[in-house]
Amino acid sequence: EQVGYVIDNYPYVKGIKTYFIQGSHDETHLKNGGATPGYWISKTRDDMIYLGQDNATITLNGVKIEMDHPGGGSSKALSYKPQQAIEGMSSGNKPKIFLQGHFHKYYYFFYRNVHAFLIPALCAQSQFMRKNKMANIMGAVFLDIYSDAKGNIQMLKTDELLFDESDVIEDDYKKCKALVLK
Repeated sequence: EQVGYVIDNYPYVKGIKTYFIQGSHDETHLKNGGATPGYWISKTRDDMIYLGQDNATITLNGVKIEMDHPGGGSSKALSYKPQQAIEGMSSGNKPKIFLQGHFHKYYYFFYRNVHAFLIPALCAQSQFMRKNKMANIMGAVFLDIYSDAKGNIQMLKTDELLFDESDVIEDDYKKCKALVLK
């Protein structure tokens, strides 16, 4: 059902491709039944490019971008987990942009010449998060990246689309209308 929902409802914009990785919610399907939702989405939608489970690096217009969905728990300081990941990167192998999911938070900072983002969730606060008094930030982040011929970022503009818990309707994905971008 989830794969079908994405295929039917994720906006199609001619000339735009979406590159994505899977996270821990998707990994549950892999562990429980050998299903890889991202693979099947990308086989059906040529505008959606599945890059793998948990981590992938792509280069767009010379800009190296790393997507990461680590395991483990959240930290009290928003910058700690992405900063720790960037610390472990060798100087010659760092991306220009580092996008880290899993923690259901939103945060941006610039560290070791890397633009680092904690990416918010597209799901409501889980029972686990409520039980452990963990905040859940829902939304999406859109990036406008301006770079030179060598892939150096000249300007980076962000557009955050964040939601409140009051915006969540239980099981709304089962009865929503398709989003149409013009």
